[in-house]
Amino acid sequence: MKTPTPAPRVPPASALKAEWNTLEFHRRRLQQVAGGTLAALVPIGLSYAAVGKWPIAMAFMAGVLGTAFGWWYGLKHQSQRGFAVIMWAVWATVSCLMWLSDALRDVALLAYPLILIMAGLLVGRRVFLQLLAAMLLFATVMTLATEVLGWRHNTRNNTELELLRDVWVMLLAGAYAVWGTVSDRRKMAEALEVQIEGYRQSQAHLTYLSQHDALTGLPNRSLGRHQMEVAIEQARLRQGQVALMFVDLDNFKSINDTVGHMAGDQFLQQIAQRLRAAVRASDIVMRQSGDEFLVGLLDVPDSVAVRRAADEVLAHLGGVYRVQGTEISSSCSIGLAIYPSDGGDFETLLRHADLAMYKAKQAGRNSYRFFDLTMQDDMSASPRLVAELQTALARHEFVLHYQPVVDMRDRRLLGCEALIRWQHPQRGLLGPAEFIEAAERSGLIVELGRWVLVESCRQIALWQRAGQPLIVAVNISPVQFHRGGLEGAVQQALSASGLPAHCLELEITESVLMGDAATLADTIHSLKALGVSLAIDDFGTGYSNLGYLQRFATDKIKIDQSFVRGMLADPGQQAIVAAIVQMGASLQMVPHAEGVETEGARDMLLAIGCATGQGYHFGRPVPPESFAASYLQSLM
Repeated sequence: MKTPTPAPRVPPASALKAEWNTLEFHRRRLQQVAGGTLAALVPIGLSYAAVGKWPIAMAFMAGVLGTAFGWWYGLKHQSQRGFAVIMWAVWATVSCLMWLSDALRDVALLAYPLILIMAGLLVGRRVFLQLLAAMLLFATVMTLATEVLGWRHNTRNNTELELLRDVWVMLLAGAYAVWGTVSDRRKMAEALEVQIEGYRQSQAHLTYLSQHDALTGLPNRSLGRHQMEVAIEQARLRQGQVALMFVDLDNFKSINDTVGHMAGDQFLQQIAQRLRAAVRASDIVMRQSGDEFLVGLLDVPDSVAVRRAADEVLAHLGGVYRVQGTEISSSCSIGLAIYPSDGGDFETLLRHADLAMYKAKQAGRNSYRFFDLTMQDDMSASPRLVAELQTALARHEFVLHYQPVVDMRDRRLLGCEALIRWQHPQRGLLGPAEFIEAAERSGLIVELGRWVLVESCRQIALWQRAGQPLIVAVNISPVQFHRGGLEGAVQQALSASGLPAHCLELEITESVLMGDAATLADTIHSLKALGVSLAIDDFGTGYSNLGYLQRFATDKIKIDQSFVRGMLADPGQQAIVAAIVQMGASLQMVPHAEGVETEGARDMLLAIGCATGQGYHFGRPVPPESFAASYLQSLM
């Protein structure tokens, strides 16, 4: 099997359209200029032939042939060369007429400025300057030949009516050509202005989308954090209070497992609507992550008001929801932290509200708890979970599952993504949502991430030695990235396994790019120097800072599955996906779709210009043995 190569970048449809429009404009303009020139030269040349003035008639016919030859170039889509040929043909015709008749006093001299105007508008600077030099040189030579050398004498071959006719024809033909060209240029300028305004609106729309959760329409973590920081600063100046409410749904995982992800998304949308209705219009409501929401209560006089607000949220979010004809019961657990008594900044309030929320869950759920200092000792709201993670690392209870990554055009296997699972001795196989957060808070993610790198490189190298070249994508936690030593861990994993560096792709989230710019640039440079590639994971759900994307120049941009799942039913989501694909192409980043679950989603992504993807439609994450049996068997 040949080594998989990255999918070719598909030029954006707008770029192809712009290129075609430019070619079409030049072709149409060439036809107009050639037609106008022929309309001027042919009748005048025939009229001179009719009265026996053959030298002048032959000059006009030579101009006709040159113009026709330039038109032929236009039919071959060589408009610039065609324009140049026509300009030179007209210049030669006019110059011959001046030589044969009244030199610089001849009415044909009127054509010189028109030729220069058309050349300036339609051909390059070199041809324009060549024509100008030829006109000046010819005028000088003709004057010397007449006044000094005596090679020629001025003769007036035209009657007054013929002169009037020639002036009319030249002025009308010149006016037609100039006005048509200037008019088209004006239309192009107006179209460009419309396009620029469209880009401005698209940028504003993309900025809005990057600051709001695509599913619920609520502010996302980035915008919500900014709003809370502003509210905290205002409370500090007024010596007031604000409260942060951490809302976590109690049974969302079971809802997803029971009715499916699409119904789960609709359920979350209803949750967002009820949550917005439960608080004041001045309060801040944002989506923190999958089933977690944050509420900023502004200008609260005391804890009693905060308690009333929590009661309202419990009442609104409880009860029955109707989703796709199914009735679903739900509740939530709430943690509360108040500025300034529980923290002086957003991060502290968030951490303390999170701890209080876990206490509410431990108390039986469907309740709320205020933060107090006794919770400080609970590093992750579950010391037992952290202890179990440490034991699991020692006992090698973690395993990797692999999900296929394919070229969606022909379903050719390109590689896979390594996804961690925990084979818990009592609870069975656990996904990363059950333990990654605790691992990051406790710092165990560094050791766990190092193991993932080593194991995934070992497995892919093993398959490669069996003749199955693949690229493996590995998720890197922000904690790993900022702790330092990531380059050494990657290099060690590659050296130990023998896996070529170009076969390893590191996936980082948008939040990683918001760290210290100098340190981040050094780390990315070091990783690039090793030969590995970098991808932005879950793009569109976090900061979506376009400046950082351009500055750090990663190789791939992975479109978050929430956009991919929703684009078939929501034109807004489709617009987001198309914008991300076009933006990735313009930044030389390969667009990649996550969460492709249907043939319709695949077809739409291909139409947009996204050629690679992964999702249940192509294959679920499976253990290495099952992956080899299902996807590599044909290659063995």
